[in-house]
Amino acid sequence: MQLDRTQIVIRARSMTEIGDLAMMVIHRFPAATILGSLLGALPWAIANALLIGWIPLREFAESLRDYQTQMEISRYTFLMITLVMLQAPIAGALTTIWVGRAVFEPRVNLRAAWQDWRRSAWRLFWTLGVVRGPLPLMLILASGWGQPFDWVREVLLPLGFLMWAGFIRGRRPFLPEILLLERCPSRSRDPAAITLRRRNSALHDPLTSELIGRFMLVSLTLTVIGLGFYYAIVWFRGVMFGHWEPSPLVQLVLFPLALWAVAGLSVLVRFLSYLDSRIRLEGWEVDLAVRAEAERLAGTDERSGLVVDSTPSGGGLGGGISGGATASGVGALATRIGLGGLILWVSIAVSHPARAASDAGTGAVATESAESVPLELPPDSSWFDRAAGRVIPIELRSQDVDNPNRRSDWENQPQPWNISAPTLPSGFPLRNVIGWVGMVLAIFFAVAVLLFLFSRFEPTVLGGKAAAEAREEWAKDDQTQRRLEQLPAELRVETLDPRSEAERLMRLGRWDEAIAALFAHQLILLDRCGWLRLSRGKTNQRYVGETRVHSTTGEQLLARTVTAFEASYFGKLTPTAERFAGLWADNAKLEAAVSQAREAVA
Repeated sequence: MQLDRTQIVIRARSMTEIGDLAMMVIHRFPAATILGSLLGALPWAIANALLIGWIPLREFAESLRDYQTQMEISRYTFLMITLVMLQAPIAGALTTIWVGRAVFEPRVNLRAAWQDWRRSAWRLFWTLGVVRGPLPLMLILASGWGQPFDWVREVLLPLGFLMWAGFIRGRRPFLPEILLLERCPSRSRDPAAITLRRRNSALHDPLTSELIGRFMLVSLTLTVIGLGFYYAIVWFRGVMFGHWEPSPLVQLVLFPLALWAVAGLSVLVRFLSYLDSRIRLEGWEVDLAVRAEAERLAGTDERSGLVVDSTPSGGGLGGGISGGATASGVGALATRIGLGGLILWVSIAVSHPARAASDAGTGAVATESAESVPLELPPDSSWFDRAAGRVIPIELRSQDVDNPNRRSDWENQPQPWNISAPTLPSGFPLRNVIGWVGMVLAIFFAVAVLLFLFSRFEPTVLGGKAAAEAREEWAKDDQTQRRLEQLPAELRVETLDPRSEAERLMRLGRWDEAIAALFAHQLILLDRCGWLRLSRGKTNQRYVGETRVHSTTGEQLLARTVTAFEASYFGKLTPTAERFAGLWADNAKLEAAVSQAREAVA
């Protein structure tokens, strides 16, 4: 780890620059941002689907898209948004660790980030999982699994958790970074130790009003981004497959996908805001540069008391110089004494770290003469002229050569890590070829999974050109189209008028197809008059039973059609022309009975 050779430039930024930098970080660290977000969100997404996914599944399986269905989908949407908002910080813990280390280290893999995550798992569980609300809300919703809507359980309590989380995040947004990167202890018997509560106050209290304003602005911006992302997915689905209606795929896959994508972006923006806050409050960019230079001056001399520690208070990004001064003391010292005094202080720290630490804490620095510093010099000292009694100037070499893009507004391009990699005969790195091939395969796999889900949840989507033309025709009558979608798969016909289709097939002598179209026509007819309610999960006998409640004659006529259809479809017994003619006559009687019932109601 070389603290002044970070992957992105450490400097103060505005909120718009942080948003732009978030996109650059995704481009620079795709594994840490995309894969880390995916792995962190996947367990929570599965848990949410098991917890409230039954709501849209039940509605799409048992009812038409009426007012009640819209209310249930709104119920599911609100609960899913609430859960994802509460779970975002703990789900983004892996991304926070991975990106936080990748900024300072050239090669950080998933295994290293996972090990860091495991060391903080319990603190995350309690602080981000329990205190900030996601786990208690999940337990409350689990207690109402499969039950009707309840205002207290599914409106008042979720809103209360959202208000609590919003209040805490607005005032203390960087708790995940303090837990995961700085690793301050929750409690300590040492009165001088920087505990979690003390660090929280020191980092957040001076910027409370600004942090609250940023929280509101980021929340509004992410809401717009989330809506845009969701409707872009729905638009792509409609354009590619011609299916614009809601479905289980949209509710269980596409909608949570949009929410978790925005949640992952929020974690990244929060981490960059954390860096910006440390820079504004602590002069972190100066701190890192001073510590890096101190590390180089210390070198590998075993006699020096300067030991650079990259893990403050137990390890993390904050950093300190053990045996020397604290990070904040070094930054403050640099601003008071200038570069010349700082060089002298670092020189003293190499041989006498205790004295340097004391000077850093009090601000006292020996700048007038070497005699004011009572030092016991080693005989081979190369920085103090014993005969002349003066300090020998130390030649500092510029490190700009290591970072040709040091003054960039966005990201550094460090070059000291000369990682040798195999190349092709043309000189192109082999790892780049493997990366591009892997990306193409991943995209192909993702598209294949989406097509599989479409084929499973929406079987009419992949029906070819004929189905597309039929859908254009069905669009003329939205109610008929919806009823046709609720028919069993074996009864679906590619026309808006199943009765005309049955008559056409009857004239062609295609009796098996004609009986299926006739049965479909009768089910739609009875659904329109309210004698039964179409639903994909119902059986033929259940339709007959629902018709019996309204009309005994209608139940008998429908039962004959059901018997003939089941004999044709399941028993492979094609009806004769005479048998179909009788069914056609029964159909006329059924239509007359329905017409009489409508006139009686009118």
